[in-house]
Amino acid sequence: MTSITLRRAGADDWAAVAAIHAASWRSAYRGIYPDAYLDGEIVEERRAFWRGALAEMDPEADAVFVAEEAGAAIGFACLRRHAEAAGPLLDNLHVLPERKGVGVGLRLLRTAAEWLVAREPGAALQLGVWAQNREARAFYARLGGRETATFEAATAGGGTALQIRVAWDRAADLLG
Repeated sequence: MTSITLRRAGADDWAAVAAIHAASWRSAYRGIYPDAYLDGEIVEERRAFWRGALAEMDPEADAVFVAEEAGAAIGFACLRRHAEAAGPLLDNLHVLPERKGVGVGLRLLRTAAEWLVAREPGAALQLGVWAQNREARAFYARLGGRETATFEAATAGGGTALQIRVAWDRAADLLG
């Protein structure tokens, strides 16, 4: 087995991040996002999104981390320190479907939390997860994330679904 390395993403990583994002959504979000979107425009839409997002990120306020194995990107996490009034937001955490279950997501989450804590030692952390995504909800619960709110949110490709806010009072709690 090859080793997995993590590094900070740069603007040139947009295509790899977009490919992981699309593959993850296609696998995990069936029944949440419209099939027409998942089977069609998702790849180009994610490519356009990440090309712009990575080019425009403030390196002090936002960070994207990429997990690689044998030089190929297999997962990423995006943290936004000032995304919402409620505090720092883990905006995305995605791993290629065939690489789930081997600790890549945990390492990415901890790397994002470590980056945040280095800048804001007492920072809380939050994220949104689709209510139907039971696998992700169980993952966050195992790590001490508390489900604090449920609300209707717009989905990519059109429509709405229930989303759950998951929070940690201290991002540092994820580092243990």
